[in-house]
Amino acid sequence: MRAPFNVNALAQRAALAALGDPAHVAKYVALNGVERARMGERLEALGLAVAPSQANFLLVDVRPRGFTGAQVYDALLSKGVIVRPMPPPLEGFVRITIGLETWNDRLLEAATEVCGG
Repeated sequence: MRAPFNVNALAQRAALAALGDPAHVAKYVALNGVERARMGERLEALGLAVAPSQANFLLVDVRPRGFTGAQVYDALLSKGVIVRPMPPPLEGFVRITIGLETWNDRLLEAATEVCGG
């Protein structure tokens, strides 16, 4: 059994190499900012509340659409999309990691199906 989202030794070495390249880091920090803003706007358009973020993820309040985080997690998982339901006292929230544009588009499509829009 493994922890979710764990990485092997080779992936860890690749990450360290990437972090040692300032141009690479700057490129992906910028891309993350663009995608974070786009994702936040699209999720808010679905009637969800998105907490301000400067990280590589969004904390999304799904209660305005009448859901718990666990319900949204299960529904998205059935569509092949993984988010993280938050534990109490944040059980009305999910944590959505910002990824590549195509991955984010897939999440947004599934979230539209699940949460309406």
